Amino acid sequence: MTPEEFIEDLRRSCGTLESLTGKKVLGFRAPSFSVDRGILPWYYDALEKAGLTYSSSVFPGKTFLYGIPDFPRHIHRPRFGGQCTAITEFPVTRVDVAGRTMGLYLRFFPLPFVRRRIRKENASGNPAMLYMHPRELDPRQPRLALPFPLSFIHYFGLHGCEEKIRMLLRSVPGPFITIALALDQYPEFSA
Repeated sequence: MTPEEFIEDLRRSCGTLESLTGKKVLGFRAPSFSVDRGILPWYYDALEKAGLTYSSSVFPGKTFLYGIPDFPRHIHRPRFGGQCTAITEFPVTRVDVAGRTMGLYLRFFPLPFVRRRIRKENASGNPAMLYMHPRELDPRQPRLALPFPLSFIHYFGLHGCEEKIRMLLRSVPGPFITIALALDQYPEFSA
């Protein structure tokens, strides 16, 4: 998409969501963390023009599908041309395992590992950032005929994912909050 097409798409989709929920859309996450270095010069400006305040669209590392290797791993306002953007970026928590870089994906990792990583991130002053898709709570969803490794990425760990979330919410100290609440409660993330 061109910057103009992206802004129009954002306005249209945010308008639809806002009319359905009655709430202002504050943030955006690009499908499959598809924001790359090539669109960074205009991406955050487009979000601001669409009235958004945050993004969680850049993976701070490189996988075979996505990511920017040297992108900051902490919550920040990206800088371009010496100027700080008005958009706060919330990168998903990254882990490096067996020479591979990936996000802290709840479906993929055992619960004790996820707990330890959350505690480690939070103790470092960089709150752990997790996300999941609604589809991850439905192991009986219709399956797309995807080639490997995409089928593995989309469907591994669906069984038991809901219980894993419930156990995580009961066992990790401190609250789980939305990005919108984090922006309100932690002004350093929006300054």
